[in-house]
Amino acid sequence: MRFNKQIITYLVFIIPTLMLGQIQNNFSGYFDNYMISGLSDGKIIKIPFRMINLNIQNSLNDFTLTSNFAMEFQLKSDPFSEKFDADVFWDIRELYFTWFHSLGELRFGKQIHTWGMVDENSPLDVVSAFDYYYLFFQGSERKIGANSIAFDFYLNNWKFGGVFSPFHQTNRLPGNDGDFPIKMPVVPEPLQMIEINEASVEFGGFIERPFDWGDVRLSYFQGFDRVNNFSGVNVFTINENDLSFFEYDIAYGFRKTRVLGLGTVLFIEDLVLRGDLGFFQTKDLNKTIKTESTIEGYPFHGDEFPTKEASDYYQFTFQFEYGLPFDISIGGQYFNYDIIHYESDEIPIEKCIKMTNFEICPEDVNPRNFFNPGMGTPLAVLTKQAVIITLEKTFLDDQLNFNLLSLLDIAKPKETNKTKIWGAMFGFTMEYNVTQNLHGVLGITKILGKNTHPDGEIYRFNAMEDFSHIRMELKYFF
Repeated sequence: MRFNKQIITYLVFIIPTLMLGQIQNNFSGYFDNYMISGLSDGKIIKIPFRMINLNIQNSLNDFTLTSNFAMEFQLKSDPFSEKFDADVFWDIRELYFTWFHSLGELRFGKQIHTWGMVDENSPLDVVSAFDYYYLFFQGSERKIGANSIAFDFYLNNWKFGGVFSPFHQTNRLPGNDGDFPIKMPVVPEPLQMIEINEASVEFGGFIERPFDWGDVRLSYFQGFDRVNNFSGVNVFTINENDLSFFEYDIAYGFRKTRVLGLGTVLFIEDLVLRGDLGFFQTKDLNKTIKTESTIEGYPFHGDEFPTKEASDYYQFTFQFEYGLPFDISIGGQYFNYDIIHYESDEIPIEKCIKMTNFEICPEDVNPRNFFNPGMGTPLAVLTKQAVIITLEKTFLDDQLNFNLLSLLDIAKPKETNKTKIWGAMFGFTMEYNVTQNLHGVLGITKILGKNTHPDGEIYRFNAMEDFSHIRMELKYFF
C-alpha cells in the first residue's frame, strides 16, 4: 500500500474545516467494484482503476475548499491464486480554494482544468496532463490535477480566463506494462533525461464571447510537452582519449510548446456543432545533451548530436450532436492532426543503437520519424485522422441506458495514399440503475487492426487487438 505525500496536506487542510461547525460540508462520491478481462482468453487484465472516489466541499461565505480523494487499486496477481497480491495507491486528485466574487472566481491549489469546446479529444485541452491508464475513460477521470492559480472573470458579455503554474506537468505513462494496450517503444532511464534548462513556468488564458447562435473562444497556452521527446544521441567510449571503440546512447527531453487555439459551438434547433482548432509551435531548447553513460563498460563521453528540432503542427476536432426519433441521440467527431513544418539537425551515426524493445539503425535515423506531439489530444497517440460515432438510447424512464461507439482510423500511412479504414474500435455499454444509488455496468470493446498496414506489428491498432475486452462494474454512489 502506497500513500501519496499529499495525504499530509489533505489532513492539514480538511480536519480544521470539519471541526468548525459554521462551515457547510458537502460529501459525495462512489465505490466501484470493477473487473476487466480479455475477450479472447477471459484472462483478467490487471490495470489500475479507482475503487473509491470521494468529493468534499467545505464552504464559508465566499470561500470554498474543494477536494477530490481517490483510492486506486491494481491487481498484481490472479485474484483466485494462493499468493494474492494487489497495489493500493491513495491520491489527492484535487485540493484547491475558490474565492467567489461578483465579477468571477479565483482558484488556488491542485485542480483539474478543462479547456476547449468539444466534449472529448479537444486539442486545446492542454492545461492538465493526462493519465494514460484512463485514456479510454471520459472527462476529468483521465486527467491529473495541476498545482496552479486560475481565474474566471466576467465583463458584460465577455468571459476571461487564465491559469498560471510554476511547475512542469507530465503525463502518467504506463511504460512497458504488459496489460496495457499502448506500448511505449522505450522507457528512458533517469540518466538519459535532460532537465529543463529554464524556469518551467506554464501559463495561458482565453477570451470567450457568447452570441445568440453559440459561443466563440480564443485561447493561448505556453508550457513544456507532457511527454518526453527524442532529443539526440550521445557517444560513449571505453577510453577517454580513444574513439575506436564506442557505443551510442539516446537522450530525451521536453520541448517548449506554444498553443494558439480557436473554439466554437453552434446551436441550430436540435443540432449542436462544436469545433476546436489548435496551432502548435514547439522547439527543443537543448543545445547540449551531454549525460552520464548508462552503457556498461563505456563510461566516457566522447561526442554529442542534439536534434535541435523545431516543428509547427495543428490538431482539429469537429463534433456534432443530434436528437433522433424514439429518443435516440447520435453524436460524432472528426479528428485530424498533421505536421506543417519540421526542421532539425542531422544525427550522423555509423551503427545501430540497440535498446530494450527498440532499435535505430543509420538508415532510419531521421529525427522526424521519432516526432510525436507532446501536447494536445491523447487521440493523436493512436492516429492522425479518425472518425468517432456514438449512439445512445434510454429505456424504462432513463433507468436503462445503451451506448454504441465506433472509432475508425482513416489516416493514410506514409507508404500509400489510400484512404480507407485501417483500424477500428467498437464498444457497447449497458448501464442499469438498480436503485438511484446503485448502478450496474456491462461493457464490451473490440479492437481490430489491419495485417496489411505498412507499419506491421507496431501499427497501434494491431498492437491493441489483444486489449479487446469485457468489463463489469457495480458502482455505488453516495
